[in-house]
Amino acid sequence: MTITGAVRTTQPSPAGAVVTVTGTPLTPVTVAADGRYQFRVPLGEYDLAVAMPANRCTKAGTAHVVATANVTADVTLPDRTDQYGYSCAEGTGGSATGTQLLALAGDDAAAAVTLPFAFPLYGTAYSTAWATTNGTIGFLGAHTQSYNTFLPVSGEPNGALYPFWDDLVVDGSASVYTTVGASAVVFEWRNVAFVQQQSARITFSATLRPDGSVTYGYSSIGTDQYERAYSATIGLENETGTDGLAYSALEVGLTDGRTITFRPPA
Repeated sequence: MTITGAVRTTQPSPAGAVVTVTGTPLTPVTVAADGRYQFRVPLGEYDLAVAMPANRCTKAGTAHVVATANVTADVTLPDRTDQYGYSCAEGTGGSATGTQLLALAGDDAAAAVTLPFAFPLYGTAYSTAWATTNGTIGFLGAHTQSYNTFLPVSGEPNGALYPFWDDLVVDGSASVYTTVGASAVVFEWRNVAFVQQQSARITFSATLRPDGSVTYGYSSIGTDQYERAYSATIGLENETGTDGLAYSALEVGLTDGRTITFRPPA
């Protein structure tokens, strides 16, 4: 008899999800874009474990199956969320392009940008954003801390977006651009360098929307571990540093062309 089913998520595709029949010698199945899987099993009861190890926006799921005949067992993987209810979704497309050069350069510097709409973050709306050379966008002032860590954390900066929080420098070969529009505001860090690894470069962006969603995009990422977020923090955090959602923190995993969209609860 067979156990068949589909893995479902809120992500663009469940491809890469791994389905395991726990406690058996059956080879785990890695699903394709349609999410379908199948196992042939003897009569009995089975526990399925499902995870997307390459996707940091989902949690693992399980299912218990009683196989007295051919049976269907679909598994929906829940989103990773913080206490407030923010979730994230991976995608492709890379960084967005800014069109207006921002007066932001050097090391541990910040520049204020007036937003054309009030951007809501954890229930508070903000009309001014401070972009920093260290890959953050703060809403509580020009906080330029270069020492990044896990989220949430009580130390500054709080009330912030972290598209790529690391010790970065906007040198003579780098720049920061914005595009300010009624439906979206783009911040683009173009070809910025790492203080600890100046042979490495990265281009990334953050696109803010009036509904409170924000998309981070990444381009020009090679094989260097710094470019792949080895020492970076990616996520967002509330104004007191008591709640936040980290996509990653101090771990390699970012790939070229990746986008990550964070959304508040409906």
